[in-house]
Parts: sequence; C-alpha cells; structure tokens
Amino acid sequence: MPSKRIMDPWAQNPVWQNYSSLVRESKTADKAKTGMERAHHAIASLYFGIAALEAFVNSKMREKMEVGKVPEQEIIEKLRAGKLVEKLRKWPMEILGKHLTLSKSVLNVISSYNGVRGEVTHVKKNGQLLYRELDHIDPITLNDSVAEYIVRFHEAGAIPYPYWIFGWNYLNPRANSYEIILQHND
Repeated sequence: MPSKRIMDPWAQNPVWQNYSSLVRESKTADKAKTGMERAHHAIASLYFGIAALEAFVNSKMREKMEVGKVPEQEIIEKLRAGKLVEKLRKWPMEILGKHLTLSKSVLNVISSYNGVRGEVTHVKKNGQLLYRELDHIDPITLNDSVAEYIVRFHEAGAIPYPYWIFGWNYLNPRANSYEIILQHND
C-alpha cells in the first residue's frame, strides 16, 4: 500500500524545519531516562542543529547573490565551498557588511559540537570514546547557541527574527499531535 503523501516542510523552509527538529530533540534528550536514549536524541540534536545553521547561512548568502544577479553555478560553488564555522565567522560581513555580536561561547560550542557531529558521521574512534564525547554534549546549549546566532544575524541586519526561534512551533490544535506548524511572523 502506498504511503500517504504529506506536505514536505523542507520545501517550505529548511531552516525552520531543522531548527524545529533541534528544539524537539534537545528537549527529548534532556528528559531521556537511559544513556542510549539520551545519546540517540543528542546525536539527532547535533544533526538538526548543524543543518539548521548551514541552511540558514546558505539561504542568506543565496539571497545576497541572487540580488546581485550572480549565475546559479557560481552561487552553488560558493555555498558548497568552505567549512561551516568559517562561513559563520566570515559571511555576516560579506552579507550584512558587519560582524555579529555573539556571546564568547557561541562559535566555540558550535565548532566543538560540529566536530562531534562529524565524528558521529565519519567514525574514526571506537564506540566507547565516541559515547564519552556524547556524554558531554548538552543539546539545550546547542539549541541556545543556534538560536543566538540566528537572532544576532537578524539583529545585525536590522530585520525581525522569526517567532519560531523561541520553539513555539508546536502550537497545535489537535490532541496528541506533535506535528509542527509554520505560522506567520505577524
């Protein structure tokens, strides 16, 4: 039997979708009762948090380049080049003409957690060492760092940041439902 096709939130807004998943996973990891359950949700938080940031900075760079009428191939090459943390450090100046005012720990947390995410994806250590690193991951701190980066970017650009950065995506009128809903920013 074919599966029921649902509207793909990725097509609407991948930053929102990944950030929403980060919020849910970070809260679930925080309430986990077993080490394996916590590790599962911590890993999911790493993936969704890093994906939200990369989708965010890539979308902002794409907007900037499209306004300048840069050819699509050049845009793709720019978005694929470079490492995430370098994009986070350098692209605000290129896009907004100014650096972001971030808490001292934000880029350190993102860089460190991105390293663990990379280790989870491209395992080079044995399982015990990897899980020891995951024990030190705090998904709530990652959530806060991702949120701060996005808010500070909007602040530097003098544009309102999206409401969903507070994690209010789960305003759902149906009982027993966890489906996230994209609302208007009004």
